[in-house]
Amino acid sequence: MRMCSYQGYFYWSSITISVCEDPDDDKFIECAIAGQCKIIISGDKPLLKFTGYEDIVILNPRNFDGLVKSLNSMSFRAKREILSI
Repeated sequence: MRMCSYQGYFYWSSITISVCEDPDDDKFIECAIAGQCKIIISGDKPLLKFTGYEDIVILNPRNFDGLVKSLNSMSFRAKREILSI
């Protein structure tokens, strides 16, 4: 997980949505949209059910770790194709 610890940004979103089962989770989707993120990593079960909005994928830490390990074994070209979700 060291790779992730070096790439953090702060975003203040002017976007307001109400799409999640738990209204407290909307802020994570709003932030992902503002930051043009494609992946959210969370252990929150209601949020994990809400994958796919605006092409945002929500993964738990274990699945994200598996994705990173899979990507590390691929060629640059294959990584580029997968990550252009």
